[in-house]
Amino acid sequence: MTRPLPWLLWLAAAAGTAATPVPPPTAAPLDPPSAATAAADAAGLAALSLDTLLDMPVTGASRFSQRRSQASSSVTVIGRAEMLALGHRTLADVLGSVRGTVVATDRTYHYLGVRGAFSPGDYNTRVLVLVDGNRINDPLYDQGFLGSEFPLDLAEVERVEFVAGQGSAVYGANALFGVVNVITREAARRGEGHGSLALGNDGERVLRAGLRLPLAGGGLQLSASHLRRRGGEVFDAQQALVDGDGWARGADGEQRRAAALRWDQGGFTASLVHADRTKGMPLVLGLIHGDPTNRYRDSYSLLNLEQRWPLGHESTLTARAFAGHYRFVGDYAIDYPPPTLNRDTSLVRWHGLEGRLTSHALAGHRLVGGVELQRTPLLLQANDDLAPVAMNYLDDRRSAWRMALYGEDQWTLTPQWALHLGLRVDRSNGQDTQLSPRLAAVWQPDSAWSLKALHGRAFRPPNAYEAFYKVDAPGGYDTNPSLRAEQVAGTELVAEWQPASAWRWSGSVYRNRARHLLLQTYVSAVDRWRFDNTGTLNTRGLELEVEHATDGLRWRANYSHSASDASPALYPAHQLKGTAVLPLAADWTLGLELAALSQRGAAPGQAVAHLTLRGPLAGLVAGGTGGAGTGPAGSAGPMLSLGVRNLADRALFDPGSDPVRQPVVPQTGRSWRLTLDWTPSR
Repeated sequence: MTRPLPWLLWLAAAAGTAATPVPPPTAAPLDPPSAATAAADAAGLAALSLDTLLDMPVTGASRFSQRRSQASSSVTVIGRAEMLALGHRTLADVLGSVRGTVVATDRTYHYLGVRGAFSPGDYNTRVLVLVDGNRINDPLYDQGFLGSEFPLDLAEVERVEFVAGQGSAVYGANALFGVVNVITREAARRGEGHGSLALGNDGERVLRAGLRLPLAGGGLQLSASHLRRRGGEVFDAQQALVDGDGWARGADGEQRRAAALRWDQGGFTASLVHADRTKGMPLVLGLIHGDPTNRYRDSYSLLNLEQRWPLGHESTLTARAFAGHYRFVGDYAIDYPPPTLNRDTSLVRWHGLEGRLTSHALAGHRLVGGVELQRTPLLLQANDDLAPVAMNYLDDRRSAWRMALYGEDQWTLTPQWALHLGLRVDRSNGQDTQLSPRLAAVWQPDSAWSLKALHGRAFRPPNAYEAFYKVDAPGGYDTNPSLRAEQVAGTELVAEWQPASAWRWSGSVYRNRARHLLLQTYVSAVDRWRFDNTGTLNTRGLELEVEHATDGLRWRANYSHSASDASPALYPAHQLKGTAVLPLAADWTLGLELAALSQRGAAPGQAVAHLTLRGPLAGLVAGGTGGAGTGPAGSAGPMLSLGVRNLADRALFDPGSDPVRQPVVPQTGRSWRLTLDWTPSR
């Protein structure tokens, strides 16, 4: 991600996803769950039968729990045990294995492409990121954090749900191509401390500690972590043409501190997350290459308070209050004559309320209706030269508001047929009212098959940066307050087949049509950069996946094909991915992840493999004599893992932000992390 500056160049944009059978539809639980209940559903996955494991409960497709086979979307679920076994370090690692997605990085932030839609440096504005069903995209840039910039430690996550397709009918803005729902861990059932120590290459050190305390009717959880990495050497071939060297040494360092608190008490849940990250920028256009002054700092805090009241046995009323704070500071060493230190500053504060009623009192219907209100009293954007001469280019302060009404009905027509009808109405200051409908038909002719036909529409209004960032200087930026919301309409057909408890096959074909996409263009008449609604994007594709799970072995393989009218094509036309968790002696596991991608713009096709060994330290010390209850799923002792990413040390590249001056961004070679953790079982 490159923050706005007078010297920033054009952002490249692609204009522009037998044994015991599956329970039948009528067997699904109908009680609308709370956030704590949803997390508890995931917590028990280790004890579920295999057919349930492959058709696990999800909450991200709608605002209630349902089996994946019954959801009105294509949903991928990756649980805590799988994340640990595969050595995932960040949310971006988790999403990288999902079918129909591609993850790229500029070595500072991570970006997610979905089903043919990808634009380097777009701040992930077209994908909505949730924690326990609640939005975390900030109101200024609309950005969804995915890498180490994500404010929550992956150790606090129970599962990750990726819901492909248009989600605005449920969640509103930004859910153009997909929704990422991160479910945190359940309240503690007994008091326990946990923590970990990790060492990695380039001087990486990670320390994490936490405490989980049971309370009457709930529990309290506290955690904190600290990461420090000095960074290694990064070579940029384009820069080598300029200075004859091309190496940036020690400019890729990182420091991150994070803390989280969650309190569950009866029907009440309070959560607070905070993270503060400083990250070096080894490869950014227009800066003095390799200067350690170049760095970003992101500070993010989010508070959620939620109360649930049962209304009899068939309905639940939920009230939620939330408040957020995000601050960004970017320091840039610019090669002006003389060299200049420039600083970008952004600050945003927001708060709001939500009320929601979930009910199945009406026979054959699962109903959800709600209202959301949000006020953003401060949206600040500033840009200044700090040295050698102080000069202000921008000091823009604004406020904003938004409100929404939404409703959804899962209507069971027969034991085999169900209709999902959803509609959301959104209104925000300065924008037209947005209607986001969703219609889905789900047919389950027997316990093995689930066939779905889906159609939805989604939107994203322009954010404050796109509409109001202004630098009145040659090569600077101009405002465009007349920007309209982006619009996407999508249609999808899905087939899911689970012929036996250990197997699940799925496939989908889709087509998305996007218009009014916001693209940054250069206006030569005034020598300024400006956002305009000039982009269109039509994508279509095919996704296939097979999953297999037994008591000790689990693997998943998928293939995705995508075609679009984007030029240049920054999204791979073909992707082949696979993950496997294999049991070894002494309750150890071998986690293997493979991915092969075709060409993306100037970035050549690539294949990469990651490997993780994980198991109880006691089993290793005992020389391979693991006992009952000491394995990864149930260990109450120290666990040791060694993860190696880019196992073959391949030369990897992601698309850059400028097709001429930065067509590709070189990626990290082989990296390793050795982790010792103590995570007591439930």
